[in-house]
Amino acid sequence: MAMCPRKRQFKRKEIIETAFDMVREGGWDGLSVPALAKAINSSTMPIYSHFKNVRDLEDAVFKKAVDYMYEYMSADRPGDKWINHAVRFVEFAYEEKMLFRCIFDGRNPELQFTEIQRCSQMLLGHLTEYPLFKGLSEEQLRIIRYSRFMLAQGMATSINSGWHTVLKKEELESFLTKASTALAEGLRAQFAAEKNNF
Repeated sequence: MAMCPRKRQFKRKEIIETAFDMVREGGWDGLSVPALAKAINSSTMPIYSHFKNVRDLEDAVFKKAVDYMYEYMSADRPGDKWINHAVRFVEFAYEEKMLFRCIFDGRNPELQFTEIQRCSQMLLGHLTEYPLFKGLSEEQLRIIRYSRFMLAQGMATSINSGWHTVLKKEELESFLTKASTALAEGLRAQFAAEKNNF
């Protein structure tokens, strides 16, 4: 009697990786359970055996996207680490248009906040001895980092959307170096002035 071939067992990680590739290519609109099942050459059953619903799958892909963004931003690169984080963030928005949009589209605000904070804290771990941050309180450091994030976020968003024409891609590093340094030094001077006024 002929034996039936065993059905392939799909792992959760494999499904997430395929879904991630689909989102990377076509955004959230490029991801559906039927399309994902076709991509892994199976029925939808293995997908629903690992994920409660589509939202659960999207959340898993979102976390992988943030992990990928962290790896992209923290890649070894000569020069100033804090500046490099901003440069790589803007380059990520340029190179990974769909992933950038999916990370910052507000689809799941609570998860977005938690995961971006996690990414931010991991990046901060690279800057424990950063000269411009020495002697600052946690609140002062938060203000500097948040201010620079808003600068980089604005640049990244405008470049990602395709309407930013003021700077060429090769000019980004010079601009971000000058703007980040001026921002940090200016805020440090303000903090010192406020301290002296007490």
